[in-house]
Amino acid sequence: MHIWCNQRRVTPEFDYKELGNRHKKLFSCSIQISGLDFVAIKEARSKKEAQNEATWEYCNKLAELGFMEKEDFPKKEKVATNAAGSIPQDWHQIVTSEHINEAGGWTPDSCQKRLMTFCSTEKVSCEIQNASMGPDHAKIQIAELRLTLKKYGKEFYAKEQARTKKTANALVSWSIVKQLFLAKMIEECGSRVRRPNDIKNIASGAPRNKTTLETIDESTGDWTLDTARQKLHEFLAKRKIALEYIMEEKGMPSHRIYIAKLDFTIDGKQYAYADSAANKKAAQKKTALELCMRLFKDGKIGANIAGPGIWMNPRRAAAMNNDPPEKLKPPKPIKNMDKRERDEYACKVKLESIMPISNFQTATSLFMDHIQKTLKEVSDRFLHEERENPDNQAKLKSGEIKGIEALREILGVMQVGALAGQINLKGETEFLAVLMTKNKPTFPLLEKLAHKISEHMSQTYHENYKGKFFRRGS
Repeated sequence: MHIWCNQRRVTPEFDYKELGNRHKKLFSCSIQISGLDFVAIKEARSKKEAQNEATWEYCNKLAELGFMEKEDFPKKEKVATNAAGSIPQDWHQIVTSEHINEAGGWTPDSCQKRLMTFCSTEKVSCEIQNASMGPDHAKIQIAELRLTLKKYGKEFYAKEQARTKKTANALVSWSIVKQLFLAKMIEECGSRVRRPNDIKNIASGAPRNKTTLETIDESTGDWTLDTARQKLHEFLAKRKIALEYIMEEKGMPSHRIYIAKLDFTIDGKQYAYADSAANKKAAQKKTALELCMRLFKDGKIGANIAGPGIWMNPRRAAAMNNDPPEKLKPPKPIKNMDKRERDEYACKVKLESIMPISNFQTATSLFMDHIQKTLKEVSDRFLHEERENPDNQAKLKSGEIKGIEALREILGVMQVGALAGQINLKGETEFLAVLMTKNKPTFPLLEKLAHKISEHMSQTYHENYKGKFFRRGS
Protein backbone atom coordinates (compact mmCIF):
# COMPACT_ATOMS: atom_id res chain seq x y z
CA MET A 1 0.00 0.00 0.00
CA HIS A 2 2.79 2.44 0.87
CA ILE A 3 4.47 1.81 -2.49
CA TRP A 4 1.15 2.40 -4.30
CA CYS A 5 0.50 5.61 -2.34
CA ASN A 6 4.03 6.98 -2.92
CA GLN A 7 3.71 6.45 -6.66
CA ARG A 8 0.50 8.55 -6.65
CA ARG A 9 1.71 11.06 -4.04
CA VAL A 10 -1.12 10.39 -1.64
CA THR A 11 -0.94 9.58 2.06
CA PRO A 12 -3.06 6.93 3.83
CA GLU A 13 -4.72 8.17 7.02
CA PHE A 14 -4.76 5.71 9.95
CA ASP A 15 -7.11 6.25 12.88
CA TYR A 16 -6.93 4.09 16.02
CA LYS A 17 -9.49 3.59 18.78
CA GLU A 18 -9.51 1.53 21.98
CA LEU A 19 -12.58 -0.61 22.65
CA GLY A 20 -13.73 -2.65 25.63
CA ASN A 21 -12.43 -2.66 29.22
CA ARG A 22 -8.84 -3.02 30.32
CA HIS A 23 -9.19 -6.78 30.84
CA LYS A 24 -10.57 -7.45 27.33
CA LYS A 25 -9.20 -4.52 25.38
CA LEU A 26 -9.60 -4.34 21.60
CA PHE A 27 -8.08 -1.94 19.10
CA SER A 28 -9.84 -0.59 16.05
CA CYS A 29 -7.95 0.70 13.01
CA SER A 30 -9.53 2.60 10.11
CA ILE A 31 -7.77 3.50 6.84
CA GLN A 32 -8.84 6.19 4.40
CA ILE A 33 -7.13 7.72 1.37
CA SER A 34 -8.12 11.16 0.12
CA GLY A 35 -9.95 10.97 -3.19
CA LEU A 36 -11.42 7.55 -2.47
CA ASP A 37 -14.74 7.02 -0.69
CA PHE A 38 -13.91 3.58 0.72
CA VAL A 39 -12.93 3.21 4.41
CA ALA A 40 -11.50 -0.05 5.81
CA ILE A 41 -12.13 -0.75 9.52
CA LYS A 42 -10.82 -3.77 11.42
CA GLU A 43 -10.62 -4.80 15.10
CA ALA A 44 -8.00 -6.96 16.78
CA ARG A 45 -6.23 -7.61 20.08
CA SER A 46 -3.29 -5.36 19.15
CA LYS A 47 -2.80 -2.16 17.12
CA LYS A 48 -0.38 -3.82 14.75
CA GLU A 49 -2.73 -6.70 13.97
CA ALA A 50 -5.66 -4.34 13.47
CA GLN A 51 -3.57 -2.15 11.12
CA ASN A 52 -2.41 -5.20 9.19
CA GLU A 53 -5.94 -6.56 8.68
CA ALA A 54 -7.32 -3.15 7.72
CA THR A 55 -4.51 -2.66 5.20
CA TRP A 56 -5.23 -6.03 3.58
CA GLU A 57 -8.94 -5.21 3.32
CA TYR A 58 -8.19 -1.83 1.72
CA CYS A 59 -5.74 -3.38 -0.78
CA ASN A 60 -8.28 -6.08 -1.73
CA LYS A 61 -10.87 -3.35 -2.35
CA LEU A 62 -8.44 -1.41 -4.54
CA ALA A 63 -7.79 -4.61 -6.50
CA GLU A 64 -11.54 -5.08 -7.04
CA LEU A 65 -11.79 -1.49 -8.33
CA GLY A 66 -8.89 -2.07 -10.72
CA PHE A 67 -6.39 0.24 -9.01
CA MET A 68 -4.09 -2.65 -7.98
CA GLU A 69 -3.10 -6.09 -9.25
CA LYS A 70 -3.41 -8.99 -6.81
CA GLU A 71 -0.33 -10.55 -8.39
CA ASP A 72 1.69 -7.68 -6.88
CA PHE A 73 0.53 -8.50 -3.34
CA PRO A 74 3.05 -10.13 -0.99
CA LYS A 75 2.25 -13.60 0.32
CA LYS A 76 -0.07 -13.38 3.32
CA GLU A 77 0.79 -16.01 5.94
CA LYS A 78 -1.63 -16.72 8.73
CA VAL A 79 0.09 -16.28 12.09
CA ALA A 80 -1.08 -18.49 14.93
CA THR A 81 -1.81 -16.55 18.13
CA ASN A 82 -2.48 -17.46 21.71
CA ALA A 83 -5.63 -16.73 23.71
CA ALA A 84 -4.54 -13.12 24.19
CA GLY A 85 -4.37 -12.58 20.44
CA SER A 86 -0.59 -12.10 20.19
CA ILE A 87 2.46 -14.18 19.37
CA PRO A 88 3.73 -15.66 22.67
CA GLN A 89 6.96 -14.37 24.20
CA ASP A 90 7.09 -17.34 26.58
CA TRP A 91 5.48 -20.78 26.48
CA HIS A 92 3.67 -20.12 29.79
CA GLN A 93 1.40 -17.72 27.88
CA ILE A 94 0.02 -20.43 25.64
CA VAL A 95 0.53 -23.80 27.42
CA THR A 96 -1.79 -24.26 30.38
CA SER A 97 -1.74 -26.87 33.15
CA GLU A 98 -4.49 -28.77 31.33
CA HIS A 99 -2.30 -29.02 28.24
CA ILE A 100 0.62 -30.27 30.35
CA ASN A 101 -1.55 -32.94 31.99
CA GLU A 102 -2.76 -34.03 28.56
CA ALA A 103 0.89 -34.40 27.49
CA GLY A 104 1.69 -36.71 30.39
CA GLY A 105 3.22 -34.04 32.58
CA TRP A 106 5.85 -33.01 30.00
CA THR A 107 6.56 -29.27 29.72
CA PRO A 108 8.40 -27.39 26.94
CA ASP A 109 11.38 -27.13 29.31
CA SER A 110 11.57 -30.79 30.35
CA CYS A 111 10.66 -32.47 27.07
CA GLN A 112 13.57 -31.42 24.83
CA LYS A 113 16.15 -33.72 26.44
CA ARG A 114 13.70 -36.65 26.34
CA LEU A 115 12.99 -35.99 22.65
CA MET A 116 16.71 -36.03 21.82
CA THR A 117 17.14 -39.32 23.71
CA PHE A 118 14.15 -40.84 21.87
CA CYS A 119 15.46 -39.76 18.46
CA SER A 120 18.95 -41.03 19.27
CA THR A 121 17.56 -44.42 20.33
CA GLU A 122 15.33 -44.72 17.26
CA LYS A 123 18.08 -43.36 14.96
CA VAL A 124 15.96 -40.59 13.46
CA SER A 125 16.81 -36.93 13.03
CA CYS A 126 15.31 -34.33 15.35
CA GLU A 127 16.68 -31.37 13.39
CA ILE A 128 14.29 -28.43 13.86
CA GLN A 129 13.84 -26.26 10.78
CA ASN A 130 13.78 -22.57 11.71
CA ALA A 131 12.55 -19.62 9.70
CA SER A 132 11.42 -16.07 10.41
CA MET A 133 8.88 -13.66 8.99
CA GLY A 134 7.84 -10.06 9.49
CA PRO A 135 9.79 -6.80 9.77
CA ASP A 136 13.00 -6.51 11.78
CA HIS A 137 11.29 -4.74 14.70
CA ALA A 138 8.61 -7.44 15.02
CA LYS A 139 10.18 -10.71 13.88
CA ILE A 140 8.16 -13.90 14.25
CA GLN A 141 10.23 -17.08 14.64
CA ILE A 142 8.83 -20.27 13.07
CA ALA A 143 9.95 -23.76 14.12
CA GLU A 144 9.01 -26.91 12.20
CA LEU A 145 9.79 -30.55 12.98
CA ARG A 146 8.86 -33.82 11.30
CA LEU A 147 9.65 -37.28 12.70
CA THR A 148 9.28 -40.26 10.38
CA LEU A 149 9.42 -43.67 12.07
CA LYS A 150 9.36 -46.13 9.18
CA LYS A 151 9.62 -49.29 11.27
CA TYR A 152 6.44 -48.32 13.15
CA GLY A 153 4.65 -46.85 10.12
CA LYS A 154 4.11 -43.54 11.91
CA GLU A 155 4.90 -39.90 11.21
CA PHE A 156 4.68 -36.93 13.59
CA TYR A 157 4.64 -33.28 12.52
CA ALA A 158 4.45 -29.96 14.35
CA LYS A 159 4.84 -26.29 13.46
CA GLU A 160 4.89 -23.52 16.07
CA GLN A 161 5.52 -19.77 16.15
CA ALA A 162 6.83 -17.43 18.82
CA ARG A 163 8.69 -14.17 19.31
CA THR A 164 12.00 -15.93 20.05
CA LYS A 165 13.68 -18.89 18.43
CA LYS A 166 14.16 -20.57 21.81
CA THR A 167 10.44 -20.44 22.64
CA ALA A 168 9.45 -21.66 19.17
CA ASN A 169 11.83 -24.63 19.41
CA ALA A 170 10.57 -25.49 22.89
CA LEU A 171 6.95 -25.38 21.73
CA VAL A 172 7.52 -27.54 18.66
CA SER A 173 9.48 -30.10 20.73
CA TRP A 174 6.67 -30.20 23.28
CA SER A 175 4.07 -30.68 20.54
CA ILE A 176 5.99 -33.68 19.15
CA VAL A 177 6.49 -35.18 22.63
CA LYS A 178 2.78 -34.78 23.32
CA GLN A 179 1.96 -36.70 20.12
CA LEU A 180 4.46 -39.41 21.05
CA PHE A 181 2.92 -39.73 24.51
CA LEU A 182 -0.61 -40.00 23.14
CA ALA A 183 0.67 -42.66 20.72
CA LYS A 184 2.11 -44.53 23.76
CA MET A 185 5.65 -44.33 22.36
CA ILE A 186 7.13 -42.49 25.35
CA GLU A 187 6.31 -42.71 29.02
CA GLU A 188 4.70 -40.23 31.38
CA CYS A 189 7.06 -37.62 32.79
CA GLY A 190 8.90 -39.06 35.79
CA SER A 191 8.00 -42.69 35.00
CA ARG A 192 10.30 -45.51 33.92
CA VAL A 193 11.84 -44.78 30.53
CA ARG A 194 10.03 -46.72 27.83
CA ARG A 195 12.48 -48.87 25.87
CA PRO A 196 12.33 -49.69 22.14
CA ASN A 197 11.10 -53.23 22.91
CA ASP A 198 8.09 -51.80 24.76
CA ILE A 199 7.31 -49.52 21.81
CA LYS A 200 7.51 -52.39 19.33
CA ASN A 201 5.11 -54.47 21.41
CA ILE A 202 2.61 -51.60 21.50
CA ALA A 203 2.99 -50.86 17.78
CA SER A 204 2.62 -54.48 16.68
CA GLY A 205 0.16 -55.59 19.33
CA ALA A 206 2.17 -58.78 19.94
CA PRO A 207 5.20 -59.73 22.02
CA ARG A 208 8.48 -59.23 20.18
CA ASN A 209 10.59 -62.22 19.33
CA LYS A 210 14.01 -61.63 20.90
CA THR A 211 15.73 -63.43 18.03
CA THR A 212 14.32 -60.99 15.47
CA LEU A 213 17.03 -58.67 14.14
CA GLU A 214 16.57 -54.91 13.92
CA THR A 215 15.53 -53.72 10.47
CA ILE A 216 17.98 -51.39 8.76
CA ASP A 217 17.13 -48.90 6.03
CA GLU A 218 19.21 -50.17 3.12
CA SER A 219 19.29 -46.74 1.47
CA THR A 220 20.51 -44.71 4.45
CA GLY A 221 22.04 -47.24 6.85
CA ASP A 222 19.97 -45.54 9.56
CA TRP A 223 22.33 -42.53 9.49
CA THR A 224 20.64 -39.22 10.26
CA LEU A 225 21.42 -35.51 10.12
CA ASP A 226 22.38 -35.64 13.79
CA THR A 227 24.84 -38.54 13.46
CA ALA A 228 26.30 -38.38 9.95
CA ARG A 229 28.62 -35.38 10.35
CA GLN A 230 30.44 -36.83 13.38
CA LYS A 231 30.66 -40.28 11.76
CA LEU A 232 32.15 -38.83 8.58
CA HIS A 233 34.70 -36.86 10.61
CA GLU A 234 35.79 -40.02 12.50
CA PHE A 235 35.89 -42.09 9.31
CA LEU A 236 38.15 -39.61 7.48
CA ALA A 237 40.30 -38.98 10.57
CA LYS A 238 41.26 -42.68 10.66
CA ARG A 239 42.51 -42.32 7.10
CA LYS A 240 44.29 -39.04 7.89
CA ILE A 241 42.04 -37.06 5.55
CA ALA A 242 41.10 -33.57 6.73
CA LEU A 243 37.37 -32.83 6.77
CA GLU A 244 37.22 -29.33 5.29
CA TYR A 245 33.93 -27.92 4.06
CA ILE A 246 34.04 -25.40 1.22
CA MET A 247 31.41 -22.83 2.20
CA GLU A 248 29.66 -20.41 -0.15
CA GLU A 249 26.99 -17.78 0.45
CA LYS A 250 24.23 -16.72 -1.91
CA GLY A 251 21.43 -14.19 -1.76
CA MET A 252 20.72 -11.02 0.18
CA PRO A 253 21.17 -11.00 3.99
CA SER A 254 17.42 -11.40 4.58
CA HIS A 255 17.21 -14.46 2.27
CA ARG A 256 20.75 -15.78 2.43
CA ILE A 257 21.51 -19.45 1.95
CA TYR A 258 24.74 -21.32 2.66
CA ILE A 259 26.23 -24.03 0.45
CA ALA A 260 28.57 -26.66 1.89
CA LYS A 261 30.79 -28.72 -0.43
CA LEU A 262 32.94 -31.77 0.30
CA ASP A 263 35.33 -33.57 -2.03
CA PHE A 264 37.65 -36.47 -1.10
CA THR A 265 38.92 -39.77 -2.49
CA ILE A 266 38.70 -43.20 -0.79
CA ASP A 267 40.42 -46.24 -2.34
CA GLY A 268 40.65 -44.55 -5.72
CA LYS A 269 36.99 -43.47 -5.83
CA GLN A 270 36.01 -39.82 -5.57
CA TYR A 271 33.19 -38.71 -3.28
CA ALA A 272 31.87 -35.18 -3.86
CA TYR A 273 28.62 -33.50 -2.93
CA ALA A 274 27.18 -30.05 -2.15
CA ASP A 275 23.95 -29.03 -0.39
CA SER A 276 22.39 -25.80 0.83
CA ALA A 277 20.45 -24.62 3.88
CA ALA A 278 19.51 -21.48 5.79
CA ASN A 279 22.56 -21.80 8.07
CA LYS A 280 26.08 -23.23 7.81
CA LYS A 281 25.60 -26.07 10.28
CA ALA A 282 22.47 -27.41 8.57
CA ALA A 283 24.18 -27.29 5.16
CA GLN A 284 27.15 -29.25 6.50
CA LYS A 285 24.86 -31.84 8.06
CA LYS A 286 23.00 -32.39 4.78
CA THR A 287 26.24 -32.79 2.85
CA ALA A 288 27.69 -35.20 5.41
CA LEU A 289 24.50 -37.30 5.45
CA GLU A 290 24.53 -37.77 1.68
CA LEU A 291 28.20 -38.83 1.67
CA CYS A 292 27.62 -41.21 4.62
CA MET A 293 24.82 -42.84 2.67
CA ARG A 294 27.10 -43.29 -0.34
CA LEU A 295 29.88 -44.76 1.80
CA PHE A 296 27.39 -47.14 3.39
CA LYS A 297 26.17 -48.36 -0.01
CA ASP A 298 29.78 -48.90 -1.09
CA GLY A 299 30.51 -50.94 2.05
CA LYS A 300 33.04 -48.46 3.43
CA ILE A 301 31.13 -47.85 6.67
CA GLY A 302 28.57 -49.88 8.57
CA ALA A 303 25.00 -49.04 9.56
CA ASN A 304 24.22 -46.90 12.58
CA ILE A 305 23.38 -49.84 14.84
CA ALA A 306 24.73 -51.57 17.92
CA GLY A 307 26.07 -55.04 17.18
CA PRO A 308 27.34 -57.75 19.53
CA GLY A 309 30.43 -56.68 21.42
CA ILE A 310 30.05 -53.01 20.56
CA TRP A 311 29.65 -50.68 23.52
CA MET A 312 27.03 -47.98 23.07
CA ASN A 313 27.15 -44.39 24.24
CA PRO A 314 23.78 -42.63 23.84
CA ARG A 315 25.50 -39.24 24.10
CA ARG A 316 27.54 -40.00 20.97
CA ALA A 317 25.09 -41.75 18.70
CA ALA A 318 27.41 -41.66 15.69
CA ALA A 319 29.79 -44.04 17.46
CA MET A 320 27.18 -46.82 17.43
CA ASN A 321 28.04 -48.58 14.18
CA ASN A 322 29.58 -51.76 12.84
CA ASP A 323 32.15 -50.62 10.30
CA PRO A 324 33.77 -53.35 8.24
CA PRO A 325 36.96 -54.39 10.07
CA GLU A 326 40.19 -53.07 8.70
CA LYS A 327 43.02 -55.54 8.29
CA LEU A 328 46.31 -54.50 9.78
CA LYS A 329 48.66 -54.11 6.81
CA PRO A 330 52.34 -53.58 7.47
CA PRO A 331 54.00 -51.02 5.24
CA LYS A 332 56.16 -53.83 3.81
CA PRO A 333 56.73 -57.54 4.48
CA ILE A 334 58.14 -58.27 7.93
CA LYS A 335 61.15 -60.10 6.45
CA ASN A 336 62.12 -56.90 4.65
CA MET A 337 61.87 -54.72 7.80
CA ASP A 338 64.89 -53.57 9.69
CA LYS A 339 65.21 -54.09 13.46
CA ARG A 340 63.58 -50.74 14.39
CA GLU A 341 60.59 -51.26 12.08
CA ARG A 342 60.00 -54.79 13.41
CA ASP A 343 60.10 -53.51 17.00
CA GLU A 344 57.60 -50.73 16.24
CA TYR A 345 55.30 -53.15 14.42
CA ALA A 346 55.43 -55.65 17.31
CA CYS A 347 54.66 -52.90 19.88
CA LYS A 348 51.70 -51.73 17.80
CA VAL A 349 50.24 -55.25 17.56
CA LYS A 350 50.69 -55.90 21.28
CA LEU A 351 49.14 -52.55 22.20
CA GLU A 352 46.07 -53.27 20.08
CA SER A 353 45.69 -56.67 21.72
CA ILE A 354 45.35 -55.17 25.23
CA MET A 355 43.50 -51.93 24.41
CA PRO A 356 39.72 -52.07 25.05
CA ILE A 357 37.31 -52.15 22.15
CA SER A 358 35.87 -48.96 20.70
CA ASN A 359 33.95 -46.75 23.12
CA PHE A 360 34.48 -49.13 26.07
CA GLN A 361 36.11 -46.40 28.18
CA THR A 362 33.35 -43.95 27.27
CA ALA A 363 30.63 -46.43 28.21
CA THR A 364 32.33 -47.06 31.56
CA SER A 365 32.55 -43.33 32.29
CA LEU A 366 28.91 -42.90 31.33
CA PHE A 367 27.90 -45.69 33.72
CA MET A 368 29.83 -44.10 36.60
CA ASP A 369 28.22 -40.75 35.80
CA HIS A 370 24.79 -42.39 36.07
CA ILE A 371 25.81 -44.05 39.36
CA GLN A 372 26.94 -40.73 40.86
CA LYS A 373 23.75 -38.94 39.81
CA THR A 374 21.61 -41.79 41.12
CA LEU A 375 23.41 -41.82 44.48
CA LYS A 376 22.82 -38.08 44.77
CA GLU A 377 19.08 -38.58 44.18
CA VAL A 378 18.89 -41.51 46.64
CA SER A 379 20.93 -39.57 49.21
CA ASP A 380 18.46 -36.66 48.93
CA ARG A 381 15.55 -39.07 49.51
CA PHE A 382 17.21 -40.51 52.62
CA LEU A 383 17.90 -36.99 53.86
CA HIS A 384 14.24 -36.05 53.38
CA GLU A 385 13.18 -39.12 55.41
CA GLU A 386 15.57 -38.19 58.22
CA ARG A 387 14.35 -34.60 58.21
CA GLU A 388 10.73 -35.75 58.56
CA ASN A 389 11.65 -37.80 61.63
CA PRO A 390 10.08 -36.06 64.72
CA ASP A 391 13.17 -36.73 66.87
CA ASN A 392 15.45 -35.09 64.31
CA GLN A 393 13.09 -32.14 63.94
CA ALA A 394 13.25 -31.57 67.69
CA LYS A 395 17.06 -31.77 67.65
CA LEU A 396 17.20 -29.28 64.78
CA LYS A 397 15.01 -26.82 66.69
CA SER A 398 17.05 -27.18 69.88
CA GLY A 399 20.32 -26.74 68.00
CA GLU A 400 21.64 -30.16 68.97
CA ILE A 401 21.97 -30.90 65.22
CA LYS A 402 23.49 -28.00 63.33
CA GLY A 403 22.05 -27.84 59.84
CA ILE A 404 20.07 -30.29 57.74
CA GLU A 405 23.20 -31.56 55.94
CA ALA A 406 24.36 -33.08 59.24
CA LEU A 407 21.58 -35.67 58.77
CA ARG A 408 22.89 -36.82 55.37
CA GLU A 409 24.03 -40.47 55.58
CA ILE A 410 25.20 -41.14 51.98
CA LEU A 411 28.09 -38.81 51.06
CA GLY A 412 29.02 -40.08 47.59
CA VAL A 413 31.12 -42.60 45.69
CA MET A 414 34.86 -42.62 44.95
CA GLN A 415 36.46 -44.36 41.98
CA VAL A 416 39.53 -46.48 42.75
CA GLY A 417 41.95 -48.71 40.87
CA ALA A 418 41.86 -48.91 37.09
CA LEU A 419 38.58 -47.00 37.01
CA ALA A 420 40.13 -43.94 38.64
CA GLY A 421 43.24 -44.03 36.46
CA GLN A 422 41.30 -44.80 33.25
CA ILE A 423 43.71 -47.63 32.45
CA ASN A 424 41.18 -50.33 31.65
CA LEU A 425 42.46 -53.28 29.64
CA LYS A 426 40.74 -55.37 27.00
CA GLY A 427 38.37 -57.95 28.50
CA GLU A 428 38.23 -56.22 31.89
CA THR A 429 34.63 -56.02 33.07
CA GLU A 430 34.84 -55.71 36.87
CA PHE A 431 35.61 -52.36 38.49
CA LEU A 432 35.81 -51.10 42.05
CA ALA A 433 34.30 -48.03 43.68
CA VAL A 434 34.11 -47.00 47.33
CA LEU A 435 30.84 -45.86 48.90
CA MET A 436 31.35 -42.99 51.34
CA THR A 437 28.94 -42.77 54.29
CA LYS A 438 28.74 -40.66 57.42
CA ASN A 439 28.81 -43.67 59.75
CA LYS A 440 29.93 -47.26 59.34
CA PRO A 441 27.38 -48.82 56.95
CA THR A 442 25.17 -51.68 57.99
CA PHE A 443 23.83 -54.55 55.91
CA PRO A 444 20.20 -53.25 56.08
CA LEU A 445 21.37 -49.83 54.87
CA LEU A 446 23.36 -51.29 51.96
CA GLU A 447 20.48 -53.60 50.98
CA LYS A 448 18.04 -50.68 51.00
CA LEU A 449 20.50 -48.56 49.04
CA ALA A 450 20.99 -51.26 46.39
CA HIS A 451 17.23 -51.60 45.94
CA LYS A 452 16.76 -47.81 45.59
CA ILE A 453 19.63 -47.52 43.10
CA SER A 454 18.26 -50.32 40.92
CA GLU A 455 14.74 -48.84 41.04
CA HIS A 456 15.91 -45.30 40.20
CA MET A 457 18.18 -46.32 37.31
CA SER A 458 15.53 -48.52 35.69
CA GLN A 459 13.06 -45.61 35.75
CA THR A 460 15.47 -42.86 34.69
CA TYR A 461 17.84 -44.31 32.09
CA HIS A 462 17.03 -46.33 28.99
CA GLU A 463 20.13 -48.55 29.35
CA ASN A 464 19.32 -52.02 30.66
CA TYR A 465 20.90 -51.59 34.12
CA LYS A 466 20.39 -54.34 36.72
CA GLY A 467 21.41 -54.04 40.36
CA LYS A 468 22.15 -56.86 42.79
CA PHE A 469 23.05 -56.95 46.51
CA PHE A 470 25.04 -59.83 47.95
CA ARG A 471 27.34 -60.44 50.91
CA ARG A 472 30.95 -61.50 50.61
CA GLY A 473 32.59 -63.29 53.50
CA SER A 474 31.40 -62.74 57.04
